[in-house]
Amino acid sequence: MRSPEVATAVQDSLIARAREVLVADKRVAACWLEGSFARGTADAWSDVDLHVAVGDIDWPAFKGEARATLQRIGNVLAYGEVPFRW
Repeated sequence: MRSPEVATAVQDSLIARAREVLVADKRVAACWLEGSFARGTADAWSDVDLHVAVGDIDWPAFKGEARATLQRIGNVLAYGEVPFRW
């Protein structure tokens, strides 16, 4: 079993990699953390809740490559889409 410090370092590395991949993608309008990492209360058991906003025009292409994008970031436990009708 990993110590909390090592596990948090792994999570921090995943967040840094997500930022690197998503900032490089010009289709991404914004991305942010939610949950315990956003609140600053994360521990070794915390998941990384990452939200990504993509404009309507770019959405079909981004969606088609979503799994490949996630694989460039790291292991993903869950993935979901929430369309917003503004």
